[in-house]
Amino acid sequence: ALTAGAAVEGWWAEAAGTGGFEGLCAGATERLGAGKALATKAVRALCKGASSEGEIETVLDLARRNRTQLAVRRHFKKLNANVGAALVQSCGEAGAFGLLPRILRESSDLGLTVSDRAIGRALNAAAAQGEALAVARAFRAVVEEGRTVSPRLGHSFVRASFDAGRKDLAEAIAEECEQNGVPLRPATRRMLASKEAP
Repeated sequence: ALTAGAAVEGWWAEAAGTGGFEGLCAGATERLGAGKALATKAVRALCKGASSEGEIETVLDLARRNRTQLAVRRHFKKLNANVGAALVQSCGEAGAFGLLPRILRESSDLGLTVSDRAIGRALNAAAAQGEALAVARAFRAVVEEGRTVSPRLGHSFVRASFDAGRKDLAEAIAEECEQNGVPLRPATRRMLASKEAP
């Protein structure tokens, strides 16, 4: 027998099982329309289920509506970091690299935490597709949001720029990091000292 907590927690699994991503969105929309907030696991399931740019935009809209429901309840705690990682991963898997800067810009407003590691993975995916512009815009979004750029994150941006064939961009990002007091890793310095991007 299911407990009451399990029944409430698992609605998204049933919705996704019967209707896939569309069923999950319909269930989330119904709950939000009834004035209910979504559980962290439900938002994560939405993020993981999105497989196109349009679906990711739908998730962003639902996450914003959920944040409003949580605010009504005076619940301002950020969602689990796995939610942000799932959203950024879906962005990379869908090739929706143009949304990465938006996600990074809006993550605080959506109550999402996106780790340096998750950002690095998305940047690697963008670089593999030669999406240097997405890398540059993502860097700008991080800086404009006032997020602290760690040496690890700085390396990820430099590496992605380099791997996307834009050594000039890698050098500009490294320079901006150093100007803002972010020490470069030895591996980052070696990469920049090499003659050409791959």
